[in-house]
Amino acid sequence: MANQLVRLQDDLIAIHNQASSGDVLILEEGTYMLPSQLRLKKGVSIKGQGSDKTILTTNNPNFLTNSGGNTEWGKYLVASYNSDMGRRIDEADNVLEGFSIQSTTTRPLHGGVGFWNKRGIRVQDVEVKNTYWSGLNFLFVEDAGVYNSSFEDCGAYVGTGQFSYSYGVVNICTSKDVEFYGNSVVDNRPSPENAYIFTSLGTTENEWRNVKFKGNYFYSETLSSQWSQNGNPAPTYFETYTTAHYGTEFINNYIGVTMSLIYESAYDLEDFDYAIKFENNYHFCNSFAIELTVPNKVIMDEMIWEARNENDFGAILANFNGSLRNDIDVSNVWLNTAGKRWS
Repeated sequence: MANQLVRLQDDLIAIHNQASSGDVLILEEGTYMLPSQLRLKKGVSIKGQGSDKTILTTNNPNFLTNSGGNTEWGKYLVASYNSDMGRRIDEADNVLEGFSIQSTTTRPLHGGVGFWNKRGIRVQDVEVKNTYWSGLNFLFVEDAGVYNSSFEDCGAYVGTGQFSYSYGVVNICTSKDVEFYGNSVVDNRPSPENAYIFTSLGTTENEWRNVKFKGNYFYSETLSSQWSQNGNPAPTYFETYTTAHYGTEFINNYIGVTMSLIYESAYDLEDFDYAIKFENNYHFCNSFAIELTVPNKVIMDEMIWEARNENDFGAILANFNGSLRNDIDVSNVWLNTAGKRWS
């Protein structure tokens, strides 16, 4: 393994392309202007001086566009991918640490960090701000961790100021053994309907196995009438639309959005003790807090729900488009806003 200092005046992409597996490229404090995508080689890591000190950006107009959508992998500024649609998972062995990705113009970047069909990824102390599509996009990813990072004001625009139905600030789809710990996922932009802060949307075969969320902050200013109850609009969504959950966990999170946890059909849990576990979360919202569709073996323990403002009330748990199946174990739950109507 070799550490190599890459100075601001150096060609980061050229140096990266000459690096070998195990090499770590150390970036200085300052702004690196990339002429094209940094498509990561296997085993090459990028480390800056901190997300508040080292910036990766571009003035290439091909990356300052919303054309092509969330799966336009060639337009994510930092990415690693193959186009085999989950049939072949390649080793990535990449570490990204200590830098931010953001536009330095008035136009957002197309996308931030993207991994597709890859295994062995660590993202730590990385900040992504202001992208048309997801700030972080994992598709068919295994053995990955995202730690102490920030994703802000990213998400799926389909036109000037318009969100699409699908991809959120962060998108993790059809993945397993993923840790998402200590991160901030925030959208402060006023926007139209159907804004998503987090999504897991994809093929009908998609599923989650051992995807863990701990110590995160999820919040959005966006409200939508789609989830309104008695005229009270709901905060934008954290949605998983999957065939199956196996061992999904939400622990010690601060959640200021509606959660819609959808799985298309009932299924057997094989060797897993639960499909989804909630524990020690603080959830503040209006209207619906959590939607479970065809839930199967869900555990909720040590939860606090609180209304976002004095007009808020609604359903803590809602079940749509399916029947309850097997166990839903709810214990030690507090409603922290006196005088509100909850169900």
